[in-house]
Amino acid sequence: MEEAKDNAINEVNGATSPQDATTKRDKAIGVINGIGLTEAEKAKAAKDLADAKADAIQKIKDAATAKTNEIENASILPEDKAKLKQQVEEAKDNAINEVNGATSPQDATTKT
Repeated sequence: MEEAKDNAINEVNGATSPQDATTKRDKAIGVINGIGLTEAEKAKAAKDLADAKADAIQKIKDAATAKTNEIENASILPEDKAKLKQQVEEAKDNAINEVNGATSPQDATTKT
């Protein structure tokens, strides 16, 4: 943006007539107005989505670890522990896959 402004000022300063100055000014204003925030906004949205996904996945992993510990400490048969731990692992994997498919930070949050 600063470069576009400096270029515009240099162009106007190099004008050889009032009409030339006006033409160069209008051209410069068009260039400056054409500088879009689209790419920066897309980059920010992508970062926000990545951050939301990472946070959601970490919460899922934390919940799975807590449940696995609860199962491990329960007074139940070893085969039941194994079965329940497998269910937790499958639920964790499914939830992470859901979060990875999120298309917005809000979507990533609601899938946890």
